[in-house]
Amino acid sequence: IRVFVVALIFNLLGGYISNRLSGDVKLLYDSLEKPIFAIPSNLFPILWGIIYVLIAVAVYLNYKNGGRNFIAYVLSMLVNFSWSIIFFGQRLYGIGFFIILLLIVFSVYLGIKYFKNSKVASFIMCVYIVWLSYAGVLNYFIWMYNEM
Repeated sequence: IRVFVVALIFNLLGGYISNRLSGDVKLLYDSLEKPIFAIPSNLFPILWGIIYVLIAVAVYLNYKNGGRNFIAYVLSMLVNFSWSIIFFGQRLYGIGFFIILLLIVFSVYLGIKYFKNSKVASFIMCVYIVWLSYAGVLNYFIWMYNEM
């Protein structure tokens, strides 16, 4: 259970620090031109909180069943945390899009690695990949609408 707690604290604290370093995320998001399928800004903290908890569960389930892959997990989360700083803090929407693509690669890798130790952990990574895919498409449209 210690692995779960450490992963959960790492995920939530990293997300919080990333958000704080990114400026007024809600104000910026609300001011951007967005596609029709964009979700309201007040849903993002809720969804990311759920995702961070689920990722901690996946890390724990993988570990509990003999898996490790901690370096790939930590690197993927550091990339995850960088997205908000790049996208909101620096307003580099194109680079943000490519960061999401990198996150998808990390998540596919982890999902494959987790599969042999925990099908549930692998499934959680699939849910995360679906979320990242939506976020990537949204990021792409924001990039096109606001920078091009």
